[in-house]
Amino acid sequence: MLCLGFPWLCLIAAVCVLQLLIVDRSFGGMIGRTRAATMVAPFFVWLGFMSSRPHKEERFMFVVYPVLCVAAAMAVVSLRRFLRDIEERSTSLPRRPEWKRLSNLFVVAVIVVAAIVSSSRVARVSSAYRAPITVFKYFNEAVVPTLSTVAGPYSLCMGKEWYRFPSSFFLPDHPVQVELKFLQSGFTGQLPQPYAAVNATSVIQAGFNDMNQGDPSRFVRVEDCDFIVDLNLGDGQAEPSFVDLPGWNTSMTMPFLDAARSYSLTRAFSVPFWDRNTYANYTLLRHERTIDTDKKALNARRARRAQREAETESEMPHATDEL
Repeated sequence: MLCLGFPWLCLIAAVCVLQLLIVDRSFGGMIGRTRAATMVAPFFVWLGFMSSRPHKEERFMFVVYPVLCVAAAMAVVSLRRFLRDIEERSTSLPRRPEWKRLSNLFVVAVIVVAAIVSSSRVARVSSAYRAPITVFKYFNEAVVPTLSTVAGPYSLCMGKEWYRFPSSFFLPDHPVQVELKFLQSGFTGQLPQPYAAVNATSVIQAGFNDMNQGDPSRFVRVEDCDFIVDLNLGDGQAEPSFVDLPGWNTSMTMPFLDAARSYSLTRAFSVPFWDRNTYANYTLLRHERTIDTDKKALNARRARRAQREAETESEMPHATDEL
């Protein structure tokens, strides 16, 4: 079951069931309960379907997130109505102004807690997992402009970090062409390919299959790479590290959260003044041959510019000639 791998799904399912049991007073009796069940049913249908699949990941549940939001809103309204009924029927509770009623304070508390938890989660994701987008942005804005337009195409390679590649928009094709390549890693499944030039969205390219089996032809050698983007986990990683290879220079490095060595609470949420996480280095490596090529290209551009300036000066009339 998918719930065994992700217990929070079971908790959400239990809340949805509870919401259906108390919804009759808030949404018009059995008609309201039937309508609520219709709204929440897609969650259980999708949960059951994904539980039957051999490959399960939390991200596969994103299609029912809107249903969960609707169920949560309905549950809050139902619980508010339930508390309001208790306040109205109780003779021991003192009468309070509307804004001080327990039912209204409950709604405010739910909104505040949800806002705090959501903000904490957003802060942790943006601070601990932003290295891939930052590194590729740096590559596009700071490294690509220094590359020679006559020495390409260049190859940017990724190994075990292939699934964190953000977008092909970071790899230009004009005037400098950079292509994404893959290195052998612990992943043995099927890797993505560039779209075909003709019928890009309909043609089935060579090597694709419906069994998620890897295609050895998708891999290149380290010697064929000009740049490598990799996460260096230190001694704990099974894949080889490229940082210490001869001829490779570190162009940029960013901290990236090591989930396996971090505390479960602080790796998921940002807690002020308390961080028990361990970070690895998300690194952009550059082969020294590209640096030599860039220097030669830069010197050639400077020489051509100096030649053009000299030719322009020779064509300008001198003061003595005019006299």
